[in-house]
Amino acid sequence: MSNTWIVLLPPILVLGCAAFSHNVILSLVLGIASAALIATDFSLISSIILTKNTLIAKALDPNNLYLFLFLMILGFVIEMTTNSGGIKAYTKKLQ
Repeated sequence: MSNTWIVLLPPILVLGCAAFSHNVILSLVLGIASAALIATDFSLISSIILTKNTLIAKALDPNNLYLFLFLMILGFVIEMTTNSGGIKAYTKKLQ
């Protein structure tokens, strides 16, 4: 079943949902759930279990946690620079 056109539905669904709703997390979870539904031959209970196991495994992966921590720290540094006036000073210096 993995060599049919139906495997293109999850990425199309993710892109369409993200374009219309502007909610990336919801779109990605919807894509994972639809891919699990296809992977389990449209068995609802099996796809729910597969989706839950996949999300938990990816959320607890150390590499993903390190990346999330890095992005959080980067966001804090950018927010701190913006709130302290550093961005205004830098743009004034560039002008």
